[in-house]
Amino acid sequence: MVKIDWDVPIEMDDGVVLRADVFRPIAGGNYPVILSYGPYGKGLAFRDGWKNAWDRLITMHPNVIGAPQNCKRCDTALGFPKQSAGLVIVALSTK
Repeated sequence: MVKIDWDVPIEMDDGVVLRADVFRPIAGGNYPVILSYGPYGKGLAFRDGWKNAWDRLITMHPNVIGAPQNCKRCDTALGFPKQSAGLVIVALSTK
């Protein structure tokens, strides 16, 4: 089970406030943190937010379906793999 805090404000040194979704284990304690940042909107899967691009991708490269993806941020919109148990994931975006 995961506890989720949506749109947690994080103030930067210059006064800009970022909003993060924080995913963490329900049990209290200290956990490693993964900070995930991307320009495409937290909580929005690529296949949902950019359907035309996704459709072209899977048409041209059908082998990407079900294959491990090399991405720079956690796609929290798709859920959590077993390997994320015991982690705190902080998802930020520019949108």
